[in-house]
Amino acid sequence: MLRNAVAISVTVMLAALFTACGSGSTGPSYPALGGSYASTSTLTFSNAAAIQNGALSGSLTITLSSADSHGNFTGSYVYGGGATGSGPIAGTERSDGGITITQFGSANVYEDLQYLQNAWPNCDFSQAASSGESGQIAGSTLSFGGTLDFPCAYQVQGGGIEDFSTTLTINFTGTRS
Repeated sequence: MLRNAVAISVTVMLAALFTACGSGSTGPSYPALGGSYASTSTLTFSNAAAIQNGALSGSLTITLSSADSHGNFTGSYVYGGGATGSGPIAGTERSDGGITITQFGSANVYEDLQYLQNAWPNCDFSQAASSGESGQIAGSTLSFGGTLDFPCAYQVQGGGIEDFSTTLTINFTGTRS
């Protein structure tokens, strides 16, 4: 009888231990990311020519999936309000809500060439170098951004054409609906 009581006690203790520790790995948990975000983009243009310097704002809808067990997510965006352009989004979420965008548009970060080329036809986006995009999800607010460097051609005094190194700072902010 004592032996049965000890066996039952050990079984109960082991069951409690497995329950407290978990019987398997569930992986990290991520803040809620999936959903549709009514968003704005702000593109700040800066170069030494100071001809086109300034900001351009627009609206877009960003739709994202929830992060998988590795933090990966996918989605899409569609510009609105007179702007044109749409495409895929992909990235990775961290358990602290930080995100890294690995794709925005056709093939790479900032490969949304249709929208950018329409806004700045004198710039050569095929030579663009990106800093990458990063940001965060906090509650129902999504924000991310980065920079893109490329040359833009302008007519200079005397009638010649000269390339100027240009930086485009891009920021997106959206609220999940």
